[in-house]
Amino acid sequence: MKQNLWTKDFILICLANLMIFTSFYFLLPTLPIFVTDVLKGDESNVGYIIGVLSLTAVLVRPLSGFALDVIGRRKVLLLALIAFSWPWEDIILSQA
Repeated sequence: MKQNLWTKDFILICLANLMIFTSFYFLLPTLPIFVTDVLKGDESNVGYIIGVLSLTAVLVRPLSGFALDVIGRRKVLLLALIAFSWPWEDIILSQA
């Protein structure tokens, strides 16, 4: 029996991943502007912040792979969605 790939769950997971990665990659070009304009940092601070962000992304990957294997993919994805959504919820509610 042939199973369909484009199920409702598959499309929802793809959309959730798209939103997570889009928010992460929107952060990269705006972070230097935030550091220099809002935090009044100089170019060395921008380099330091981008370096820490990149290093953290590399170091977390093995841990996230381990969590995917031990905890399960669905639970890790739901926890990641909650962790990513929490700051946005605070921002939206604080401006209302």
